[in-house]
Amino acid sequence: MLSSAELKALERDFVLFLASQGISADLWQQYISSEANQINEAIVAFSDYVLEQVYSKCRLIEFVTANGWLFYHFNDETTTIEMRGITIATESSFDFRELDRNTAINMIQEAPEGTFRLIKAEKAINSDKTMEVHGLLTRGGFISENLETYHLLLNFI
Repeated sequence: MLSSAELKALERDFVLFLASQGISADLWQQYISSEANQINEAIVAFSDYVLEQVYSKCRLIEFVTANGWLFYHFNDETTTIEMRGITIATESSFDFRELDRNTAINMIQEAPEGTFRLIKAEKAINSDKTMEVHGLLTRGGFISENLETYHLLLNFI
């Protein structure tokens, strides 16, 4: 559920959402006076709506683990999820979580052959992209705008 600060930042969108649900300003004032449950239900519904909008616009999810850096690219044109990643192929003290992007990219580019394993996979997006996004996020991924690094990985693979 959205926090008070998030709701405040989205106040105009929330008002439009309430109107789309048939909740007028007068009715909302009645809810405020006596219907705490109705207020909560409206906020939960709006929070779900906002989350669905964010998920539907998601293009890239990134995972960073100790031994891997994975990108899941949502290609809406082909309705596929393209996974590209790099994992450590040898015993190493290298930890992707401890490095900034530029350092990690430089180390990957300069590493002797066989240090890293490049991986790729592709699958069709199921009927609900938002569920695919949600599933990846609940497993530890995060929404990323880092398309430059994703495209750099495409050149390695």
